[in-house]
Amino acid sequence: MQDGKKGVIKDSKIIIKPRYQSVVYYDVSNIFIVNKNKKYGFYNNEGDEILKPGYPEYSVAGNYISVKDDKGNMMLYDIHGNVVNTNTYKSIIETNNPSYFIAQDEQGYYSIISKDFQIGNKYTSITYAFDNFFIFLVCFYAIIKQIFISAKIIQYA
Repeated sequence: MQDGKKGVIKDSKIIIKPRYQSVVYYDVSNIFIVNKNKKYGFYNNEGDEILKPGYPEYSVAGNYISVKDDKGNMMLYDIHGNVVNTNTYKSIIETNNPSYFIAQDEQGYYSIISKDFQIGNKYTSITYAFDNFFIFLVCFYAIIKQIFISAKIIQYA
């Protein structure tokens, strides 16, 4: 700690400079989570920056980091800083399987997302069961409502 700021030393070498209010090590993913002015960022255990501090909210599950920006948009990254999914979400929920997340879009619909794919985007509910199993609900009313809204838009176009 230098002047009340925290950093990380590895083998007597500073790998993360002391400029943060807090530094936490997440051993499941081997990453450091740093806090600077209530904005979070991420480093690997070699001191390489994964994501710059700039996110007021985050969650980490396995090899994935979900972050929320100042506008409330959520994005999903892997622990190398690569974007996993280009959609923005209202929320991203961890499951007990670190390979999968349940995401909710701006319209309130749910999807299952992972590094390699996205399943669905019009489910009204998804619950993680176990392993690679999920329970989902498609609400007929929501589908009819969407068709009705789409028909009105076409009708007035």
